[in-house]
Amino acid sequence: MDTISAAATLSAWGEARGRFPSPEEIGPLLHDIAHRWARGICSRRGPGGWRESLGKPRVSMSVKSLELPAYDPRGAYGMALAYATSNRGGCHLRAYPISHEILRKPVASDRFSFSGRGG
Repeated sequence: MDTISAAATLSAWGEARGRFPSPEEIGPLLHDIAHRWARGICSRRGPGGWRESLGKPRVSMSVKSLELPAYDPRGAYGMALAYATSNRGGCHLRAYPISHEILRKPVASDRFSFSGRGG
């Protein structure tokens, strides 16, 4: 279980329930998540399994069933394009246009434009 998937699953759980877990609930919830995955109770890892069991398919921020990492695609269009075209989905390891969009290195680009983003 990785930290991004675990945190996104907890967030999806909180969004679906209308309240986020208290610090005392986090440990047992992580334990439940790990055992549901290990026992095959969830049909897939991450919030997808919780969404199915809660009946709330829109609570997860994911692309191709992979939770989004730190970079919100609404504020960085290059990352949106990277998530959409990545074979893994919401993965920040397959492309890193955020360096141009936010860090402005090695060349600055407009983070709210699709212009010049591929061919």
